[in-house]
Amino acid sequence: MSICTNPKELRNAIAAVQPDRIAVAFIGINWQDYVDISSIEEIIISPTLGSNPRAVENIMDKLGEENVYFLDNLHAKIYLGKQQALVGSCNLTSNGFSDQGLYEMAAIIHDSGQLKRICDKFSEYKKIAKRAYPDKKSKENKLSELHRDWQKAIEQKLISNLEDNENHSITSGISKYDRIHVMWFDSNDLEIDVDEAITKKPQLADQGVDNYFEKFITALETDQIEPGDWILIWKRRKDRYASCKHTPFWVYVHEIINKIVISNENYTKLVGQVANRDIPPEPFTIDSRTARAFFEVINSGNFPELTSTDDKDWQLPTVETTNDFLTYLEYRVTEGS
Repeated sequence: MSICTNPKELRNAIAAVQPDRIAVAFIGINWQDYVDISSIEEIIISPTLGSNPRAVENIMDKLGEENVYFLDNLHAKIYLGKQQALVGSCNLTSNGFSDQGLYEMAAIIHDSGQLKRICDKFSEYKKIAKRAYPDKKSKENKLSELHRDWQKAIEQKLISNLEDNENHSITSGISKYDRIHVMWFDSNDLEIDVDEAITKKPQLADQGVDNYFEKFITALETDQIEPGDWILIWKRRKDRYASCKHTPFWVYVHEIINKIVISNENYTKLVGQVANRDIPPEPFTIDSRTARAFFEVINSGNFPELTSTDDKDWQLPTVETTNDFLTYLEYRVTEGS
């Protein structure tokens, strides 16, 4: 048995072990920096706060959903190879293995008898996990729940790890657990029923809408927007095509205030990103290449539901329509790279 007490030793140890089976409480966004994905056959993780939902989604895509098992109360950290195992305190995260991580310790196990005990324990965890989450649907439901919990934890500053603020290229894939809407605006003019607004949000009395919200947009009362959703917003020209002079931008929905906008009798719902709150990583970064593809796709006429022929008739497109648009946008960006 060998003891590892610093990050370099731990990284060397996990590389030497070449784990094909892993059981860890938490997995981080940079998990592939520390293990060889081609060697991994199965992994058991805890789908609770501490595991990055993007990382969980990613490893399920890489290994196949059937080879990823969920066990809520898992706290062990096991990296099991053919000839040896690494067992200790290290989760599969930057906190566990990076030079800027936590103080960790682990042991490399070579003894065949001890290895058998570890194998048996892994099998036991796996059986329990399969009973807890027996199919794809149950795992997807839990991952969707984790995704929302993760967002709330970032808003409340409970999660502050730098890895969670990484930029995400659209070519690396859009999470199916992000609820995204695509909306346009054509004017910055906004008239608010001040008395009603203050009744519903007293902070607006001192701060006003422009100071309380960093970004906001109006919507119909019937539009299905919820806190935790993302809105991708673009500027519309008078001819109803997208203005290429204004880069599309994201609004994260912290709060919704109903029936306070009076400058437009239809769009009375105020949807906004609060100025002093943290936000999760954006679904993808809108760089110059992505912006060009966005304008190409939105102005193509292939998605009329996303534009408007009559403002009064325009409603928020369905999630299915938006997903089709985003899938095509991702394809156009990838094709142009």
